[in-house]
Amino acid sequence: AVKLLNLSDALTSVVDMNTVVDEFWTTAKQEMDFHHEAACAKRFKKTYQDVKYINAPEILDEYTTHRVLAMEYIGGIEIDDTEQLDRQGYDRAEISKKLAYNYINQIIEVGFFHADPHSGNLRIDNGQIVWIDFGMMGELNSRDRDLMKQGVKSIVNENTPLLVETILTLGLCKREIDYSKFTVEMDRFMNKYVNMSLEEIDLPAMVQDMFTICHQYAIMLPKGISMLARSLVTIEGTMRVLDPKVNILSVLSSYKSELLHINWNRKLRSVAVRGAESFEDMLDLPIQAKYLMDAIQKGHVKVNLNLLGSETPLANLDRMINRIVVCILIASLLLGSSILCTTELKPEFLGIPLIGFFGFMIAFAMSLWLFVKMLFLHQKNKPF
Repeated sequence: AVKLLNLSDALTSVVDMNTVVDEFWTTAKQEMDFHHEAACAKRFKKTYQDVKYINAPEILDEYTTHRVLAMEYIGGIEIDDTEQLDRQGYDRAEISKKLAYNYINQIIEVGFFHADPHSGNLRIDNGQIVWIDFGMMGELNSRDRDLMKQGVKSIVNENTPLLVETILTLGLCKREIDYSKFTVEMDRFMNKYVNMSLEEIDLPAMVQDMFTICHQYAIMLPKGISMLARSLVTIEGTMRVLDPKVNILSVLSSYKSELLHINWNRKLRSVAVRGAESFEDMLDLPIQAKYLMDAIQKGHVKVNLNLLGSETPLANLDRMINRIVVCILIASLLLGSSILCTTELKPEFLGIPLIGFFGFMIAFAMSLWLFVKMLFLHQKNKPF
């Protein structure tokens, strides 16, 4: 429970909660419409119809309505009933690995995954892992699916630059970030877990660390990540019940060969599309260059220079200039008051013009205030 709460806090930092609430509301409405759940169940069953160890209930369309869902009865054993599984001779470690392998496939290959994979929605029947309750399903488009695969590949291969590129492409930066510092932070994240065996890695803690870094650099992740992160934590808990020595990351090592496989058809199509777009842009270059030259000649071109990491030096320069201005004001007051003291301007105080006396007092107070500021407050790095 504590891990889930910590993950919830991290999610709040990097995911727009308004979109998350909208996502939950949409999901709730879909769960109340059994036609939607029936369609998801049929889609899932069709997707994995050729996988011998995965199954889902058959939907009875003739009896299914918006308020009634009719499906085939699934018996078998609840996946967390370890005693019954042992009595029936099942290998719980094998079940756990196959469950993780299938779930990874749902996310990064199919892009259609069960978003509520707790033990109550999984049963073992006739040597198959049977998924039930398809009211809450997550879906990733082709772009996000490729990015998820790229992110998994970067973690498996310990490729920090690729992981940085994936996060920055997947997320939305709310402010400018220092790319070099962000890369160093992600390198620390990678080094923290690379020295651990996959069995030792705590997935909820790893996800929380990732979200904390994203929050630090104001990187907002897509709303679907909240559902995916929650489901990963859930499936991890389900696997731990089956076999405490197996986690979903350890299964990634056996999935590595498929991650490294290149889909040449998709790659060639992508190259062809980008080549066509580049050719069109190249044709526009002479026109754009002409517009740029015209703008330069008319003085319409402005260049904004933003130096990352320059905030502290600029703040120090601003404080120094403020102190110089105060010193000039003090010197002016002293000079003006001294000139007034050479006159016989009335009224007088202690034999000198009263206005000159006030000028000396104000200059003295400002000098004392400046001295205190420079002596004490400068050490606390407070703005001047």
